Amino acid sequence: KDYVRLTYIANEQLALYTRYASNERTEVVSDGHLMLERVPISYNDGLYVPISSLLPTLTWTMEYNRFDKKIEICTGTNYPDTELVVYAKDYGAVGDGVHDDGFAILEAVDVAISSGVPSRVELEPDKTYLVGPRHDSQAFLQFEKVENFIFDGKGSELLFAQATNSFLDIVNCTNLKITNLEVDYKELLYTQGRVTYVNPDELKFKMVIDEGYSLPAADDWVKQFYVNTSSLSGWSFGQIMDANEDRLKFNKYDELFIADVHKVDGREYELTARNGYKDNLAQMEVNDRFVLNTRFNPYDIGINGLDGLLHGMIRIHGSGDITIENVNMYQAQWHAVNVGACWGRIRLIKFKNMIKPGRLLCCNSDGVHYWRNRWGVVMDGCVMENNLDDQLNPYGENTALRNVVSNNETDGYVIELDEDILLKKGDELVFTNKDINEIIGTAFVKDFQWVNKMLRITLDRKIDKLQPGVWGVASTTMVHNIDGSSESTVVRDCTFRNSRRNAMLVQSPNCIFENNYVENCGGSATHVAGEVMVGRNAGPYPNYFTMRNNKMKYDGQIQANGPIYVHCYNNVMGSTAKINGVLIEGNEIDAFQRSKQISVHSVNGLWLLNNKIKCSQDVLPTHTPVVVYNSRIEQIDGVTIEYASNVNAAVTIAGCLVDEEDIKNITVLDGNTAVPYTIK
Repeated sequence: KDYVRLTYIANEQLALYTRYASNERTEVVSDGHLMLERVPISYNDGLYVPISSLLPTLTWTMEYNRFDKKIEICTGTNYPDTELVVYAKDYGAVGDGVHDDGFAILEAVDVAISSGVPSRVELEPDKTYLVGPRHDSQAFLQFEKVENFIFDGKGSELLFAQATNSFLDIVNCTNLKITNLEVDYKELLYTQGRVTYVNPDELKFKMVIDEGYSLPAADDWVKQFYVNTSSLSGWSFGQIMDANEDRLKFNKYDELFIADVHKVDGREYELTARNGYKDNLAQMEVNDRFVLNTRFNPYDIGINGLDGLLHGMIRIHGSGDITIENVNMYQAQWHAVNVGACWGRIRLIKFKNMIKPGRLLCCNSDGVHYWRNRWGVVMDGCVMENNLDDQLNPYGENTALRNVVSNNETDGYVIELDEDILLKKGDELVFTNKDINEIIGTAFVKDFQWVNKMLRITLDRKIDKLQPGVWGVASTTMVHNIDGSSESTVVRDCTFRNSRRNAMLVQSPNCIFENNYVENCGGSATHVAGEVMVGRNAGPYPNYFTMRNNKMKYDGQIQANGPIYVHCYNNVMGSTAKINGVLIEGNEIDAFQRSKQISVHSVNGLWLLNNKIKCSQDVLPTHTPVVVYNSRIEQIDGVTIEYASNVNAAVTIAGCLVDEEDIKNITVLDGNTAVPYTIK
């Protein structure tokens, strides 16, 4: 069940993934391994592999119905060729950076997509197309129910005169490609300046706004339009930045929420931090720089006027086989790329979300925010830098069990939810009890339909201890669709720099993070987090995760979690290890003196293979380069530690199931007195 016979696959995308072995949990590839859900098996002279292992290796869209035993793979090669090419210049687009070319470009797009045939719109090469504001606050390019379309910028720039509109909306579309384009705002979405005075006791500091950057709006105006909430008030938050380098300042703080902004004189302003941020402000020094969000929503729409899950500079919803390729974006409203409820692959190929020289901020939230999709994003050769949240965040969403209609063999196993979770027949659901932080069962979807505004689902088995309720009130049993959880995200050959948080926050199964370079992110290079019990926008457990052949360089730190951080929220020593299968292989860390560099907690099946950690900073003897807690260790083979000062042990193991015969090849360089490993 849930295996497929592997016979012959001819596709260059699969060249890397070459050798499955019977009863081996890690697939052998050309330069390492890949984490599998289960071991392949030999049967009747054939090799059968878990179907889930195809998900990240194909980088195609695949559907699998367990009950029909049917696999459907959409390779994206059967779409029709372009029949119509429309040139924006023929509709009045000049591209001189002076004339407003927005309406001419939109007319060309309308002609193309209205033609009823596969079409392409082209700009002229190496020009600047100035785009004035639309009459609404929505995206400039809007595609809904469009198929087989290409927008080719030919290397030119779309320069928005004002920050009233985001760039791109793609809704319920198939086979769209946006390529060869630069996107920027003439008016910046934020302001920045240099600190001239700090008084943490009074929660105040002063800054002089840099020349060329907008002065903040009046304090009372901001508070009128930006609705106050318990978490976001008026000015939202900013970030303390390094005095010289175009990155965040390294210190033990996170963001700094702002309560008031008042003009002092000229370009000097006095800012007051919100209560509770005294310790954060104490890290600020005169001559530091500060970046403050001022226009990350379209002018007159407060933060509560936009759903964070629905907003982004590029927004892709309900779609599949969408490609963003060779697009450079230098500013973003809210998320840079927001992808939700998509049925098929979204590919970001050589996409760059980056700053221009002198600027401190590119994106005030997640770089790629990827939620409740049937497939994970594919990122290949991308660059992400200087944003104030995670660079990449793929996850699903849980919802509350509302009703148990029947739960016996005679009447069937039938439950009800009150919202869509991207179901298809054969999907796997996970049931959790959030009060006790445990999984209570899994089941597969045999059928579903909407009945009286409730999603009625027939399961293939009984789940005990179901406790229905209402989300946020009496909800105890939570339901999560594994197949609608953005699984099989593939991130390779990318560069991540200077995020306030993590390069990648992994909350979905079957993900791969390989051959990437991560530099000076405030959180971790990969934060693999089981967050099912934390909140609505979380989970499921990031099972079968592969992190391989990445390089990480940290010159300083904000958080102490380490470049590689794997854990389950709310799990304590002795609790069930809920993350199933993690492979960390061939990674190199050039580390700052964090308390730990690789930290793993609550993993059922851990492989640590051939990882290297270098630290030229002085550390305390109690420093722990590699720490594994509360886990079942399959293999630790090849750990190299190169530290300038002595530590007690290269690898520290506590509360784990492990056979010491599976721990080998731990090397401590430069005369360090550390023992290879210690078990507690």
